Amino acid sequence: DNGHLSPIFVAAGGKGTGPRYCPSLDAKYHKFPGRTHLVWLEPEGLTSNVVYPNGISMGFPHEIQEQIVHSIPGLEQATMLSPAYSIEYDYILPTQLRPSLET
Repeated sequence: DNGHLSPIFVAAGGKGTGPRYCPSLDAKYHKFPGRTHLVWLEPEGLTSNVVYPNGISMGFPHEIQEQIVHSIPGLEQATMLSPAYSIEYDYILPTQLRPSLET
């Protein structure tokens, strides 16, 4: 329901191109609607209580990210230490750049 809040799709009119091998949750949901998406809880270290929820990178606003994390069984009371962010790739031919790196 929050796809319109995903920067990767908003900025590109719904056709954003993110990382090829690590798609965001919003990209997975857009590309594979109705499917279940796995999340792996990975400890950040042997002496740390921090757990990284791998598989749910996303660019939604902070409040939406918290709702998504809290919707995962076992993470209803989790504290999000740092929100995720989206990236989108672009490319410029090196021969099109000036020495100042301007086009």
